[in-house]
Amino acid sequence: MKILLDTHTFLWLDGEPSRIPPQLLRDLADLGNQILVSAVSASALPGLIRTWE
Repeated sequence: MKILLDTHTFLWLDGEPSRIPPQLLRDLADLGNQILVSAVSASALPGLIRTWE
């Protein structure tokens, strides 16, 4: 299965995994799944990081 992560979910994986539903965490841990992150996330990250500082 292909899983496309949005920007917030991508960040929550590292900082706040409790915000991610348990089923999605299981799917992300399944090595048979392909995890994708949108290129838009790369452009959104600097703005989000500035708002957290």
